[in-house]
Amino acid sequence: MTGKSDYGVDFHLREARRLGLTDQALTEAVEVVQLFNTVTTIADALCLEPNFDARRSDHFGSHHPAVPNTATPSITV
Repeated sequence: MTGKSDYGVDFHLREARRLGLTDQALTEAVEVVQLFNTVTTIADALCLEPNFDARRSDHFGSHHPAVPNTATPSITV
């Protein structure tokens, strides 16, 4: 964990457990956050920029079932 406050880390872990997260779920959440943190750190070190406009709906992921596609109006017959 990269928290600078032992109190803050302890508080958030207690809250997560109070909400029902198991040790396994907490471990997985920390691993996912660490993965994205590492990728972001590498991208920043290489001065990489995204190659898509996040405001446009035709970029990768816009047709994923969990992401509503607002680019094409729905037609009801």
